[in-house]
Amino acid sequence: IPARGILPGLDTHFALISESNYNELARIKGWDKVNMSKQEEAVIVHSDYDFRGDFVDKKVLLELDEKSKQEFYIVGRRPYKLTNNSNTWNSLVLKDETFKQLSKAEKPNFLRALIVDNQKDSQTLTAELGRILPAYSWNSYYSEYMLNMEQRGMLMFIGGFLGLVILLATGSIIYFRQLNEAQKEELNYQILRNIGVSRSEIHASIRKQLLYVFLFPLIVGIAHSWVALMALANLLVTNLVTSTIITIAVYTLIYLIYYHLTVNSYNRIVNAGN
Repeated sequence: IPARGILPGLDTHFALISESNYNELARIKGWDKVNMSKQEEAVIVHSDYDFRGDFVDKKVLLELDEKSKQEFYIVGRRPYKLTNNSNTWNSLVLKDETFKQLSKAEKPNFLRALIVDNQKDSQTLTAELGRILPAYSWNSYYSEYMLNMEQRGMLMFIGGFLGLVILLATGSIIYFRQLNEAQKEELNYQILRNIGVSRSEIHASIRKQLLYVFLFPLIVGIAHSWVALMALANLLVTNLVTSTIITIAVYTLIYLIYYHLTVNSYNRIVNAGN
């Protein structure tokens, strides 16, 4: 049964399912079943992390129409998607008696689902089903999966390409600016050598000096990437922690390369002459 659901800070839509139907599906899929004791209780079913415990022990107001409104208490969460149909991605499990009463106000929809092994490799099966069922409204895991991968791949490519260009530009600016500073400071380092400072001590001083030059923009870049990718994760309703860690690792690696190049070039300019 489709219904509007109003939660604290969230106005969304739910697919309502009876406890017995959910438990039968859970038995087939090997999921955790639900067991509610009161008619006003409900269990939220959603696989995305932004629902993870946020609304457990909270109340939800369900609206089937302007006249049919009822409040339920969420007693648990199950991290699953009932079907591949996007209309069931946000679901609420209700007691059978409650579901039967609500079905008088809104006629339930009936879905037929097929369980497919190796879903990510089901291109041939998906094409065959499309030929067999041309007149039916249906969708498949493989089609949704490929569309999702294409969209996210394009988004990640554009973001990664632009980020890499900006990162290389920033590193190059720092590199050439420090080489310019090295040429200006060459005479001062020559004076240090004349008063007894060794070349190794000067090299160590250069490494320490340039470390702070590169460390600040790296920290700012990591903080910006973390905030941006977390915002993107909320927008896409997905988990990008792994992608964020990879991005930070790439940032750090590129800055380390620029850091070592700059240290060596700086040292050759100010610390290699007689």
